[in-house]
Amino acid sequence: QMGVKIEIEGESQRMRPAASEVERLFASYAMAEQRMGWTPAYGGLHGFERGLRKTIDWFTEPDNVANYKADQYNL
Repeated sequence: QMGVKIEIEGESQRMRPAASEVERLFASYAMAEQRMGWTPAYGGLHGFERGLRKTIDWFTEPDNVANYKADQYNL
């Protein structure tokens, strides 16, 4: 999405075993849809790509980055 080649480095002690459930976990919004009528604004692969693009665009604005507090957990 950003047109930048990166190299991902992993730490062996943080890698999950091959049979770990982590690779099989996928979120479902079925209960939220059933109980509240909620559906995601950015659903599926296309929605993921749109959301990622929106996030990238936000972080490329200097004013946004200046106010971003990476060292704090914000909700």
